[in-house]
Amino acid sequence: MPSRGASIHTSDTSSQFDTQSSRGDEGDDTTDTSVSQTLAPPLERTQFDSWESFHSYLNEYSAMTNQSFRVRTNNKVGERNKKIAKMKTSAPLIPNEWIVYNKTLVCTHAGKYKAREKGKRPRQEVRATQCGAQVGSCKL
Repeated sequence: MPSRGASIHTSDTSSQFDTQSSRGDEGDDTTDTSVSQTLAPPLERTQFDSWESFHSYLNEYSAMTNQSFRVRTNNKVGERNKKIAKMKTSAPLIPNEWIVYNKTLVCTHAGKYKAREKGKRPRQEVRATQCGAQVGSCKL
């Protein structure tokens, strides 16, 4: 719930994402590796009244662009206020009722693939394809 006229502001740092797949026929030692890039439209809205309205819009955007996002970082107000107090600056503390003031969401295809196989089931499809799509959001 927003407080003191707070609103959520977002930044779409990268709406371009890569997809990769490796395929080979059963018993065939050749692998066809393909990489494709897709440019998704930028976010049309960048200000929201609450986290709920932000997530609702992001769900609609995800359905429209066939992208899925997950929360990578979730910065809590209490931790941030401790850092502000420790720095002994004149910066105002963030209201505790906000609970979370900053979130970073990344595509579910983010990250680098780490092979965990022993060669028993080679050439399996993977989700981690180093996608760079990311949405930053901050409560102001």
